[in-house]
Amino acid sequence: MSEAHPQEGRQSLVEMLRAMVQARASDIHLQAGAPPVVRVDGKLRPFGNRPLTPKDTEAIARALLTPEQWEEMEYRKEMDFAYTIPGVARFRCNLLRQRGSFGLVMRVVSEVIPSFEALGLPREVMEGLAAKERGSSWSRGPRGAARAPPWRPLLTTSTFITPRTSSP
Repeated sequence: MSEAHPQEGRQSLVEMLRAMVQARASDIHLQAGAPPVVRVDGKLRPFGNRPLTPKDTEAIARALLTPEQWEEMEYRKEMDFAYTIPGVARFRCNLLRQRGSFGLVMRVVSEVIPSFEALGLPREVMEGLAAKERGSSWSRGPRGAARAPPWRPLLTTSTFITPRTSSP
C-alpha cells in the first residue's frame, strides 16, 4: 500500500466537507475513478470535475481514522464511524475497500433537533408516545427517506418527561 499523507488528506477533506455543508448537501460519495458526488434535495450531483485517484481516497481514509481504526479497517475492509468538524457538522461515515481502493460515503447529521411542529407531527400524539412505559414503535421507509428525524425530538422529549418511578 502506498504511503499517503494524512494531513494533506484531512485538509482537503475539511475544505470539501465545508463546501458540501454550505451547498446544503445531505451526503457525499467519494470513490476512486470518479469525481465527488453530493446528494442535494434527494438528487445526486457532481461536486467537482477531477476524478479522485486511489491515492486521493487512501489519503482521505487515513486522515479520518486513528491508527487503531486503520488497523481494524485493513482487517475488516469496511467500517462505520462518526467524524466531526467543530463548528461545521457531524458526519455518519461508511468506509470500504474494494478492488484495491477506498470508497467513502459521509452523511451530515444535524446538531439541531427539529421540533415536532417543524417536522409536521402532532405534538400531543408524539408526547404521548414518549410517555409510554412499554411497547415499541417502528419507522419504515427506503434508505434516504428520513426515517430518523421524527425520533430525535421524540427521544429528547422523553428525557424531559417526569421520571418514572419503579414499584417496590
